[in-house]
Amino acid sequence: MRKWVYAVLLSIVLIGCKTGQPDGKNTIVVDTGFVLQDNYYGGAMQWEPNDRDAMTEAQWERLFKRVRYMNLGYIRCCIMPYFYCFGYEGQEPVLIWNMDSTKVDARWYANSRRYMNDLYRQLQFCKDNDIDVLLGEWWKPMNPNWQQAVPVDMPKYTIELDDPRYAASVADMVEHFVKEKGLTCIKQFNLGNEVNLMAGDPKNGYSWGKWKRSILNLRNELDKRGLDNIGIVGPDGGYWGADVWFNKTLNELDSVVSVIDYHWYINKDWTYTNRVEDETRMFRFFTQMQDRDKVNIWGEMGIRDGHDEVFDQHTLIHQWWYGTFVADALIQTLRSGWSAGAAWGMDDAMHYKDDLDEQKRWGFWNSIAEQKNKPKEAEIRPWFYTWSLMSRNIPKGSKILYSNSYRTQNLNCVAALTPSGDLTFAITNTADFAQSVTVQIPTVSNRPTVNKYVYFENDYPVDTDGFPAVKEILKNTDFARGITIDFPAQGFVLLTTKGGTRPEIVGNDKCMVDPMEGIQRMYEHSDNLGMNSFARFYDRCDVAAPDFQFFKVLEDKGTIHPSTNDKSAYVTYKLNGLNYFEIKVSGVETVTDRFKVYASYDNKTWQEVDLNFTEPELSVWRFVHSTITPKTRLTGYNYLKIEMFPKGYFANTRLREVKIVIED
Repeated sequence: MRKWVYAVLLSIVLIGCKTGQPDGKNTIVVDTGFVLQDNYYGGAMQWEPNDRDAMTEAQWERLFKRVRYMNLGYIRCCIMPYFYCFGYEGQEPVLIWNMDSTKVDARWYANSRRYMNDLYRQLQFCKDNDIDVLLGEWWKPMNPNWQQAVPVDMPKYTIELDDPRYAASVADMVEHFVKEKGLTCIKQFNLGNEVNLMAGDPKNGYSWGKWKRSILNLRNELDKRGLDNIGIVGPDGGYWGADVWFNKTLNELDSVVSVIDYHWYINKDWTYTNRVEDETRMFRFFTQMQDRDKVNIWGEMGIRDGHDEVFDQHTLIHQWWYGTFVADALIQTLRSGWSAGAAWGMDDAMHYKDDLDEQKRWGFWNSIAEQKNKPKEAEIRPWFYTWSLMSRNIPKGSKILYSNSYRTQNLNCVAALTPSGDLTFAITNTADFAQSVTVQIPTVSNRPTVNKYVYFENDYPVDTDGFPAVKEILKNTDFARGITIDFPAQGFVLLTTKGGTRPEIVGNDKCMVDPMEGIQRMYEHSDNLGMNSFARFYDRCDVAAPDFQFFKVLEDKGTIHPSTNDKSAYVTYKLNGLNYFEIKVSGVETVTDRFKVYASYDNKTWQEVDLNFTEPELSVWRFVHSTITPKTRLTGYNYLKIEMFPKGYFANTRLREVKIVIED
């Protein structure tokens, strides 16, 4: 009987697995040997000091206690240049830490000094609690309505984005924080917020060419100061903008921008269709095709439903449902192999809408609610529950593991192996009906004690501080056979061995499966791969969104194919001693002339394999499906190469799944 380690809808035992349907309903299987992302940044938030308001010591202590509980790994913190730079004297910036304060308006200086002191305090907290910081600037020194920060007509010092003085002042600021203040938690910098959204307006001075030059200037200035370890993040684009800038950043700034960063405020219904996962996976795939080591993050993310555009407030942020859907969006992001998703935002107190007396209400709480005579707003809002649980139990350095989902039933999940060796599994049900899920982790050989947290509309236990409390302790948990979770309509469940007993995980080197959702399992590949009918990531999204759901017609699976019409493409896998394989393929009208398979002992000399194709099964749009197997048992090769021939059009030849086995 053929044996598999197959993480999608197959029954798995500890050493191998046999084909067949699992006994449990909606069985979600975790493959501990398939790591989607091993550079996870941990729980992430947007978090800045308050633009206008001072906090009492008690409010600071309350804020820090809550953030400390979350065990964040990463924050994005952006500031305005007028908080530290008071103009230019010739080529030199006038910086708050070495200037004569009597030469500027006292109110401007006082608020900037208060803000900078708060920023030092926040960054010191991050350093003390091992939270990495993406520092950034909202805007270049231009001609804003600065009264949003302090009621004074400040001097204007408009300079162009690509003016070398701007990069120099930013690098001076980073050097001041890192070297003079010792705030080594600062790891990255992003220059400008959602810059692509402004590129169509020539008055604001933002364009691709100018932004590119500003990034090159900044890299040069940081390097001159010995800050070559500070990574540059970009383009920090608004994903819903007309110009995505993705391909431009990858192709023209590949050696300079180490992290690809976008912002996305998601409609609820996009989580139902798994649009979040589909699009983030496409981002990840084409990023890795350019540079396998490059990282993707959402620098800002949230759920758009309930957003008041006039005051930039979320009118429904207090409601329970937000916690389920924002967690679901993060789960879909992590399933795609991204390194972080920073939620907007930590605290209502951080920002106001322009010069209005209206706070941007998006936070977990309002730290200055007492000053606003709204003390109830200081209480923790429900969505803190899910976000803090995932942050706390999938910490920085965790490995994100592959697991299947039931996307058509609105069931999504993510599994992680933490640096301490604990396993965490989070799942959301966004459907409006009750469902049951069986969680199976076949490679766990012991029966650990597991803590179970639940977030249902009328059931999410908290302790005296308002922090999540364990709902149930599951002893002697048999993950190999699976445990069943019952969901009411909509909700979130997190299982973790943290605080229980650690799992004992048995490795498996007998078989591997690639579900065609990225290149993570491939040993090598050609440089002309496409995914899900795309040859490259699109550049514009101001028209009808591309159909990322196209691959669902091929049995709801991702597909890999050539990205060129006139050149074959290949993928290579490594499994020492392999002697059998099954490859699910699709093609337009036929498949037998579209694929070749080769085996090798040393990845140098290749032997073509004689193939069997199952009888083609008609799908849709003239596609047919077939499964490729070797005609005879192989003799313990170490490498397997699959070559794809486009035959007229690149997306007409597709890989749907690869299984490689060492049979007894």
